[in-house]
Amino acid sequence: MQEQYLATCLTSGFSRPMRAPQRVALATRQDEFKLLQKPWQGILLLALHEVEAPGVDEDDDDGPATPARLPRGARSRRGRRGGRSSGSPLDHLPSVDDVLNDANLPAAFGFAVL
Repeated sequence: MQEQYLATCLTSGFSRPMRAPQRVALATRQDEFKLLQKPWQGILLLALHEVEAPGVDEDDDDGPATPARLPRGARSRRGRRGGRSSGSPLDHLPSVDDVLNDANLPAAFGFAVL
């Protein structure tokens, strides 16, 4: 059932060419989005933003840490709702171990997370 909800939201988001924020706004207005579980919402948002999830090897701290440069005042900016965010879509995804150990998850979901 989650796959069908995801497909409906993806179809509405990619129905015509538009920028990522507009795609997200259009897809999240669907009733099916509210029925999606958090991990599925994370996959949907990553797809709508056309973001590739970082690989396992990209999380290693082998090299020196380079701080990300933020434009002046970027940290203090807040949206009209006061900066309340549920976090990154990556935060909603289960860990690789959880996916590999749970046989009840659909194969498509497991491949999408991996």
